[in-house]
Amino acid sequence: MTSNKIQQMILSAGICLLTLTMAAIGQKATPTPTPAPEDADYTVTSSIEFGWRGLDVNGNNEKFRSDLNYKPGPRVFDSSFLMDAKHNEGFDHLLFQSSGWGSDPSGFFRGNLDKAGLYKFTSTVRRNRYYNNLDNFAPIWSQAVNTFSQHKFNTVRNLGDFDLTMFPDSEKLRLKFGYSYNRNRCPGMYSMRWPSFSSFSGTSIRGEEYNVLTNWNNNSDDFRAGVEGKLLGFNVGLNYGYRQFHDGNTFYIPTLNTGNDPGTTSSSATFYNRDYRSRGNTNYFNFFMQRTFAEKFDLTGRLIYSAAKSDVNENDLGVGRTSNANTSATILLDADTIGVTGRVKRPQTRADVGFTYRVTDKFRISNTFSFDQFNGNGGNLFLEDIISRNGLGVARPADHGYKSDWRATSYHKYTNYIEADFDLSRKVGFNFGYKYSPDARCSVSSRSPRPMR
Repeated sequence: MTSNKIQQMILSAGICLLTLTMAAIGQKATPTPTPAPEDADYTVTSSIEFGWRGLDVNGNNEKFRSDLNYKPGPRVFDSSFLMDAKHNEGFDHLLFQSSGWGSDPSGFFRGNLDKAGLYKFTSTVRRNRYYNNLDNFAPIWSQAVNTFSQHKFNTVRNLGDFDLTMFPDSEKLRLKFGYSYNRNRCPGMYSMRWPSFSSFSGTSIRGEEYNVLTNWNNNSDDFRAGVEGKLLGFNVGLNYGYRQFHDGNTFYIPTLNTGNDPGTTSSSATFYNRDYRSRGNTNYFNFFMQRTFAEKFDLTGRLIYSAAKSDVNENDLGVGRTSNANTSATILLDADTIGVTGRVKRPQTRADVGFTYRVTDKFRISNTFSFDQFNGNGGNLFLEDIISRNGLGVARPADHGYKSDWRATSYHKYTNYIEADFDLSRKVGFNFGYKYSPDARCSVSSRSPRPMR
């Protein structure tokens, strides 16, 4: 056992002993809480729990972290703070709750604030730590003993949701606003094959498998706004949302890397860098309506429309050689440059209309009609330039690659579902239904890609 582990265990034991001693003292003389004055503006109820975790792993520490990811150190257990206003203040209830912060792999914070009839605010913030390094998952195949995974990650994800409702108890008018965020960042490892290409002269290179370092950076933000209430006797609502995301991931080999093949004729990479960027957004609307007529006939409808688009961009630069042998068959890659761009759009519409007619207290007939359609179109462009020499240092003809693709898809589907419900008694009932859904219509068109030359 290492000295650090011994120190952690001694420190943990000391803290536990101190905690038990304070608890014993508190049990001997527990004072009676002083009641709050009757004219106090607020009533406060709160609690907080602190702790310390000692940790000693007898076995594979990477397996333990990949499954549980607990760490030694201070912890904040379930804690809360509640403030109730007794008089006509700016709020009625204020609540804070938290748990899991510190050495736990996940934690959350919740904050709520409300005023009866005027507003209601809710918020939740979460943090998750994910670690993965199993030596039997994606190991280097040439190693006699697996020591780590080529797909190693140490992720920290932060998420938050904030929602505000104005006039939450009103049937005539309610206003809703919201915001959410998602942040994911982590270093890690991955595996890739390079170089891999076929030149115009007939040379075909399969490349070598390399373990590369990675930096992941994924972000998204959601904004929401809506209005709900009553209009001409109908319960109606219209909600709008906008989501944007940005992914920026990097894969790189900073120094000389001989790959996973230990053979003397295998290829090697002096430098490699791949930047992968994607950016996009989605606009969406949600409209609904509902009304019951004479407690006999219920009508419900919903319409959802969304329009999403995204752009991708990839830039690669590699320097290396296809073989460590200095022969004319070897290719020395002075610059292998790849550029990829792409764009895609997808608008979609979904509509549902349904009604229920109550013939008697025991017999009901209902019908639901649904419509779903989307159109997706997009394309990409691939460019590659290779500047190289043979193993003897003689310049080779430049290789250029070009390829473009374009595709459009259109999809439509209709569905109608009718059913009848009959309650024979409080415990026995029957349901009969028929669903009609003709074959969905889907059309696809694409442009023939131009091959590399």
